[in-house]
Amino acid sequence: MRAPPILLTLLLLLATPWPARADRPANLLPLRDIAVLYRVSGQPDQESREALLRYTAVARVLRLETPGRGAGHVLVDPIRRQAHMILPGGGQFIELPVGQDRRFALLLNPATPFTRRGTARIAGHVCTLWDVHGGRDSATLCLSAAGILLRAQATRGELAGRSLEAVRVEIAPQDPALFQLPAQARELNLQDAVRAFLLMVR
Repeated sequence: MRAPPILLTLLLLLATPWPARADRPANLLPLRDIAVLYRVSGQPDQESREALLRYTAVARVLRLETPGRGAGHVLVDPIRRQAHMILPGGGQFIELPVGQDRRFALLLNPATPFTRRGTARIAGHVCTLWDVHGGRDSATLCLSAAGILLRAQATRGELAGRSLEAVRVEIAPQDPALFQLPAQARELNLQDAVRAFLLMVR
């Protein structure tokens, strides 16, 4: 399973405990458990694909799956700035170095400016459009009052042109077991992780 980089970047951005201010969204995290199916688009010459995001409001952990692309998934703990890719079968996992990514460091800065741009309705939910700028990277987000990310588009930086948009939103309790590393799962060392990655991208 290859997690869309724009989605991982935005997940950590939105899950940061920003100070309450009038020039920022009221809720940057969902207020309740959700499951959102996104259409993720890359460059113009790439086909769009789907990504399923689940969130548990109690543990504040996110789970990212790519339907139809294997049984693997990614767990993101934004508070600890950790992410783990669980490989198909659930017996092995790789820790992703998200905390070292330049985009995360810039976007997670509390001084990152938000600019309100209007409203839209996506997947049956009203959301507010925000421009977000962090160093060389910029994005436009559409967030509902309940903290659900309904659309995002990278407008500048390495991910420019990539976007995601919600096509289905389900507000319902999520199974806590979905947000935990599988029992007895083994962390791969660097050599094994590279080998597993090469197998997945063939």
